[in-house]
Amino acid sequence: MAHDMGSTAPAQTPAAAPTGPQPRIPVAPAALQHRLPHAPTPDFLLKAHPMRWMCVTGPDGDPEWLPQLSALRLDLGTNGVDKMGSPDHGILDAQKRGWVFIPKALGPGGDYVRQWDCTGGVYHCLVWETPKYVGNRILDSDVDTAGYYAFLRSIVNAGLIKPDPSIVTQVQLEQQIKRIEHVMKDRSVGAAEVLEVERERLAEMEIATEKIGGAPTKRPRGTKGKA
Repeated sequence: MAHDMGSTAPAQTPAAAPTGPQPRIPVAPAALQHRLPHAPTPDFLLKAHPMRWMCVTGPDGDPEWLPQLSALRLDLGTNGVDKMGSPDHGILDAQKRGWVFIPKALGPGGDYVRQWDCTGGVYHCLVWETPKYVGNRILDSDVDTAGYYAFLRSIVNAGLIKPDPSIVTQVQLEQQIKRIEHVMKDRSVGAAEVLEVERERLAEMEIATEKIGGAPTKRPRGTKGKA
């Protein structure tokens, strides 16, 4: 006769529930699990000035002048921003000093500022920046330099601000020439390498300036033909 093993197995009794206070595993709210460890930063507006330019390598490999932008931080009660959050006074004051404000609508998707939830508030940065971190350690952000330069180029092409040959010659190029003259007097180790880099930089600036109709610059003595 077959033996039914299942009919004689002892019944499983559930474990008794623990009594009294019990520890629990704390779980951060979902809203806190996806925040940057960065400190909060205020919203801002980008601005350009006719005296501020930088020489960079363009998409065709040739040097070009692009505006070196600054930012008006929209901190309440500072930088001309009133306690109600209006930046009108700060904008007007900056415009009197020659600054040109860049409308946010010109940015990718209609805004050049990106907002990230962070510890204690909101982290504002350019859309071309991606904040990086490991655990709670903040790392250098990834920056889409080519995308940012394309944005600057679009500002120039739109006519918001354009490089003036006289300005870049009298400001940026003259500053570079003075830098070269200073390095030429340096007799420390490595000065020769620095001098060569600065000469090449001057040559790039001259090419970029000639592209916008500027005249060749007067080089420091001893630099002709070496840049």
